[in-house]
Amino acid sequence: MAPADEHDALPAGTRFGELEILRVLGIGGFGIVYLAHDHALEREVALKEYMPASLAGRGKGQMVSVRSGAHTATYALGLRSFVNEARLLARFNHPSLVKVYRFWEENATAYMVMPYLQGRTLRDVRRAMTVSPSEGWIRSVLDPLLDALELLHREDVYHRDIAPDNVLLPPGQPPVLLDFGAARHAIGDRTHTFTAILKPSYAPIEQYAESVHLRQGPWTDLYALGAVVFYLLRGEPPPPATARAVQDDEPLLPPHDNPEVSPSFLAAIEWALAVRPTERPQHVGELRDVLAGRAIVPPATRGAGSSPQRTVITAPPQPGTFVPTMPLAHGAMQRTQIELPRSATVPQAGLPQSTYQSPDTTVMPATPTMEPNTTPRPKMWALAGLSGVLGVIAAAWALGGGPGESAGAPQAAMITEVIEPAAAQPLAAASVPQAPASNAAVAALAQPSREKATRGDAQARPTPRPSRSGTAAPAPASPREACGTRRFLALALCMEQQCETPRYQDHAQCESVRAMVQRRRLGDNVN
Repeated sequence: MAPADEHDALPAGTRFGELEILRVLGIGGFGIVYLAHDHALEREVALKEYMPASLAGRGKGQMVSVRSGAHTATYALGLRSFVNEARLLARFNHPSLVKVYRFWEENATAYMVMPYLQGRTLRDVRRAMTVSPSEGWIRSVLDPLLDALELLHREDVYHRDIAPDNVLLPPGQPPVLLDFGAARHAIGDRTHTFTAILKPSYAPIEQYAESVHLRQGPWTDLYALGAVVFYLLRGEPPPPATARAVQDDEPLLPPHDNPEVSPSFLAAIEWALAVRPTERPQHVGELRDVLAGRAIVPPATRGAGSSPQRTVITAPPQPGTFVPTMPLAHGAMQRTQIELPRSATVPQAGLPQSTYQSPDTTVMPATPTMEPNTTPRPKMWALAGLSGVLGVIAAAWALGGGPGESAGAPQAAMITEVIEPAAAQPLAAASVPQAPASNAAVAALAQPSREKATRGDAQARPTPRPSRSGTAAPAPASPREACGTRRFLALALCMEQQCETPRYQDHAQCESVRAMVQRRRLGDNVN
């Protein structure tokens, strides 16, 4: 959301009782912050005014009005959230939380008065550094923020927007969490304008589309705080959760890249940065215990990057061909190879370039040859530029959140083969989809779709491998089942393709997908 116009700001000299506005400190997409003087207490304070730029503006005088009647309900929702945030912050008294002195409604909007804090943001401080800060310095920032979050979470309050530019470092004082942005999130939740309110590198996957399996909680703030620590260590933010949901087979913070930081500290931060909410620390106390050495990161939740497994995904072989097993070459532990039919295309338009180094990935046609195509896929961060519609659909369906999902559904168009190095030690955490457990499932995967079968081309139908029971597995009953173990953006693309086929176009799950797309487009129109 674009910042409010300068003419929407109140002029210097405007009075609210004992408060007199001196000047504008900052203008954002959802509010204006002024420097004001409190004549009663003889001190300078920060005065924040609710002003969502895309929904409302100031006409003549001081009154605020919505730009369109269609925005009235959304504006009112944001106003209530702004007041509730002020009321909430007024209850807390912690040096790392902004204190609200008072708040009120006036001019068809609302205001809150806070201390006028001076200092630099954590982002600006890190940018000025020529080398990474020490672990001790990072802990001096991290520990007070954990204490503040623990206080908030105890009251079921979540910040949901922790980032380096929302942490202030006042001289000689503890770091302070800024900008809870309750109004911003309320408006974003209503209009589905996720890209306008989220910082992709600091937002966990559940913030893109909350569902039963992707609920927000303390783990949401802990992910963002882990991303802040990553930024302090590396000088750049981590790859977005939406990209890591597609490919996450390397550790984010390998010890050899961070020799000055203890491995236990790095492991704790990687734990907080797990893509799946259930694989992160569930509350501040768990993370604090690991940081203090009183506990270790649970083995079952260690990052996928520590696994030596390799995934090969192949399309069904054509009649008369044989797809050999790819040999595991030295140094290929982290390589993911995806074989697609020659006719398949991977949409790449609009994907931004990035300097982030992703794991080595190769896309090959499904032929018997042993030589892979060396053309690399777009890098991990480029995936963050995919459509916001796909991001919403992916997050909603990815971890079992979609309606009518079959937990053990076989994958209809691909065979997933997990190849483990002979000398590898077994790991507690499986980071790749498991292969079908029976020959019957493999036979079902080798069958072409019903749509292809109606074309009458008998030669195009590969002979299915017989199952041990002599019966073939039934065709997928839903588009979600047909997409098998695909997750996140890959799942969203598959769902979109399945819903275009005659078999599933009227299915309830496809109706749900179309409704989500429509809501997203309506939300974009609001802005």
